[in-house]
Amino acid sequence: MSINELAQQYNLVEGKQNDYYTMHGHQCLTKAGADKIANAEEIKMGEPIETVVQGFPFIVYKAEFTHKKSGKSVWMNASCRYDGTKNTPERSHSPEMALKRLEVRGVIKVMGLHGIHGDEEFTSYYRQHGVNEPIEGAPAPAPAPAPAPAPVQQPQAPAVQALSAEFNAANVQEMPKSPEMMGGNVTLPSGHVVNGQTEGWFPGAERLPEEWNNLMGKFAELGVGDESRPFDRSEFEIKLFDHGGMFEKKENGQGTGQWYLPSDKYGSGSQAFTSMAQGVSEYNGAIKCSAKWAIRIKKTCEEAFDQLKMMGETMINVRNAEGGTSMITLITKNSREALPNSAAPLEEQFSDTIEAAPQDPDVPF
Repeated sequence: MSINELAQQYNLVEGKQNDYYTMHGHQCLTKAGADKIANAEEIKMGEPIETVVQGFPFIVYKAEFTHKKSGKSVWMNASCRYDGTKNTPERSHSPEMALKRLEVRGVIKVMGLHGIHGDEEFTSYYRQHGVNEPIEGAPAPAPAPAPAPAPVQQPQAPAVQALSAEFNAANVQEMPKSPEMMGGNVTLPSGHVVNGQTEGWFPGAERLPEEWNNLMGKFAELGVGDESRPFDRSEFEIKLFDHGGMFEKKENGQGTGQWYLPSDKYGSGSQAFTSMAQGVSEYNGAIKCSAKWAIRIKKTCEEAFDQLKMMGETMINVRNAEGGTSMITLITKNSREALPNSAAPLEEQFSDTIEAAPQDPDVPF
């Protein structure tokens, strides 16, 4: 059911201060809109339970939602990260943010709605700009990605030690020489010599491909997949790669509802991330590296991994058939094995795992 169908059925009023609206291509339901649906459908939320997770900067609540008309009951969880450095609602009002996310998520879940998000799912910066907050020192996002030369074929290194049974054949490309070996410079496989003064490059960036490979190994060790089956590396790696780097195409400064994914440029093979991390473009004699964007993607995926390991599941954005984005849930092997063995549709089965806040689309790279 689309947001417009919901609005017609439950007399929802459009607007950010009302019941629903569209934000940077996302269909958003406010708490006021969720409350109207809950009242009409007689959806009740149980007493929220705070969950303490040692070692992670999150406040987490979970509660049971019961749909009186259908008898359906689901558990839902929501969190808010409070370790930001700026005075945002996420930092100053973490409990309230987590509870608002919980209430809207519960209504969306028990109603079986897809492609609709609670408006509190997105950070303050994303609400304003439509992209994640830039890393300090990163170049400003361009209005549109510039054409780049085809990725250079990289030499393959011997197979690395398997990180899981599914990773026995995993290979990484040859790493560039370290700054220490190059006297502060790094020679990339393309032959370009870069250093900390090169736009888009930073000290230590030559280790990104190896760090990415290790991170993907950690995902594999958790048995990441959906409720029905685990994914192999080729399947979950491309989803994570695109999740971390997607951004909305704009025209005249306005979002178009169409999204650009890193795989559009770098492909979907196991070397796509390395091609970005070691990518170089030239213009008017100056070179520019895309390593800054690679580390942004890695950082976003590291946060997704932390959520997955801590809570048993996490939500990521993927491109849908209409060219927009939809959120899907990735779960671990342990969470999948804990699901009831029932003939009922999976979305109607009981789930007691903590659902992480989605990571928002990144900026152009």
